[in-house]
Amino acid sequence: SSDLFPSHDNRSECIDFIEFGSHLSQSQRKRAYEEISGGRIDLVLGTRSAIFAPMTAVSELVVINEASQHMYEQKAPYWSIRELAMLRSSIDGAHLYFVSSSPSTELMHAIHQGSVSILSRKSFADRINRPRVSCAPTNYIDIVRRGLGAGSVLVSVAEKGFSNLFICKRCRNVARCACGGRITMAQRNIFICTLCASKTGNWKCKECASPDYAMLRTGTDKIAEELGKTFLSSAVFLSTAEKPVSELDFERGIVVATSGMEPRIGDGYSAIVLLNGEELVSRPFIRTEEEVLQRWFSTLQHPKKGGEIS
Repeated sequence: SSDLFPSHDNRSECIDFIEFGSHLSQSQRKRAYEEISGGRIDLVLGTRSAIFAPMTAVSELVVINEASQHMYEQKAPYWSIRELAMLRSSIDGAHLYFVSSSPSTELMHAIHQGSVSILSRKSFADRINRPRVSCAPTNYIDIVRRGLGAGSVLVSVAEKGFSNLFICKRCRNVARCACGGRITMAQRNIFICTLCASKTGNWKCKECASPDYAMLRTGTDKIAEELGKTFLSSAVFLSTAEKPVSELDFERGIVVATSGMEPRIGDGYSAIVLLNGEELVSRPFIRTEEEVLQRWFSTLQHPKKGGEIS
């Protein structure tokens, strides 16, 4: 247990804490560094670089969602917060806790070896029954319709926006700008080049000049538009990193959200729909399957008892 909280009855009413990380301005980082190194801070909160916080006496380290791609440094020497947390824990003699819905491959290997133990395993068995879980090719519209009869429905989508990939219907070529960049749809009939950022309202294929297209990958805006047309009497809410919704107080509605942006709602969602599974596992990354598990198990924390999943 933490030295900060020796017992439930003797907890301090106020804890001095501070943010620390690369998301702060230079002056804020300097002030945070001085406060932490001076020993005046009891709790440090931050992004992955907070593992380097200059605390003189660390009693506990808590890493949340260590399998997330944000916990890996993208530049050399490509360190992960999991490895540094384990190293700092051994140096400082601090208790180390990993909190997540799905562990990384490396952490699972450490669990099997016995160097890391599981303190609590949250079970979905009391809320999710096997007969209530269905897979494609079941039409997810039917799942949404049934879910609205019992409460609100969550639709998890892989990407934001309207459509990030579409092709010409005639020649089947990927839509590209004159500069060679791939074109995406920010909204219906608003086309933007991902390279030169040029925008147009009238797209034509640069190969065959056809204005007809077919969308291969759709985002949250497109899914929300389709659901709004299908369920006219139901409210549709959109939650993404740009427009997050943290909590909803709504008896019956549809929430379209990207992974990690799911709003909290009462006792949970009556139905959860996980879209774009094939697209997610087909991405050219070495940790693709691991990321899909992390995304989906994180989303599966939100159903109500007896909720349906598709």
